[in-house]
Order: sequence, then C-alpha cells, then structure tokens
Amino acid sequence: MLQLASRENNIKTRQRLELLILYHDVWYKVGQPHGTNEHNSAEWAVSDFGDVRDVETVRLTRMLRQGIVATATHTLNRVNPNYVEEVSLLLDLDLWGLGQSAEYFQADTEAIWLEFQPIATRKQYDEGRAVWAKSFLRRDAIYHVEPYLGLERTARENLAALTD
Repeated sequence: MLQLASRENNIKTRQRLELLILYHDVWYKVGQPHGTNEHNSAEWAVSDFGDVRDVETVRLTRMLRQGIVATATHTLNRVNPNYVEEVSLLLDLDLWGLGQSAEYFQADTEAIWLEFQPIATRKQYDEGRAVWAKSFLRRDAIYHVEPYLGLERTARENLAALTD
C-alpha cells in the first residue's frame, strides 16, 4: 500500500495517506466482532499523538480516526468532507487486490484463509467470504477515485467467482 501511495503527487495528501496506511491495521486480531480491529487501530493512532492540541494535530487525529474506522465498511458515509480525499485513497488502496488478476486474487484469498484457520473451517471461511463478496457486488461502485476506478470490472469478476 505504501508503494502505491508513493505515487500521490500532493505531498501533504501523501503524508496523511501514509499515516492512514501505517495505522489502519495496527491492531488486528482474527475473529473479532465487525469493526473492533478498526476502532482499536484508530484509538491507537490517536493515542500516539498524545495530548498535543494544536489545530493541525487535532485535524490530523480526527482524519485518522474517521479514515481508519471507515475501513470497517469501506464507505465514506461518516467521513467529514475535509478528509474524503485521503480516506478515499485509503479505501481504494485497501481494496486494490480485489481488482488484480484472478491468479493474484486467488492467492490473496488463500493467504487470508491461513489467518482464519485457527478459528474457522474451510467451509465456514468460504461461506463468510461469499457473504462478504456479495456485499461489495451490491454496491454501485467499489472504488472511489482514479486510478482505482479502472479496477472495478476485474474486482467484480473476482468477487463474483467467490459467490458461485
């Protein structure tokens, strides 16, 4: 994700995006209730800035909290319009793998399965992954901004393969 983020030309946007990327999965435990990992990661990010209360740091921590929490749903529904640019990029980067080749997507699916082996059977994992895939297929769009909009068709094909 950091390599892809390095393509961002606006330095301030790139720096904020890099912080979002570094913190968005800083807390990750398989099997947690939906949104728990994201909320814990967001709180960790905010706590790293301590008691600094200058205007820019307050804005940054708000952006981090909203952006990281948005990765639970991959939507911009509760994101302040001032942070949409960076958060949109984070969400698209987080889903970048969906729009890659079928082989890449399959390998990624298998890698994620390795994370779930301690808590789920293969059947449970596949069924859960199909439900997850259907939730994205029901959306009008998976990606939010260029250049990721070009991944939409391939992402939908990959996700549809999980629901067969």
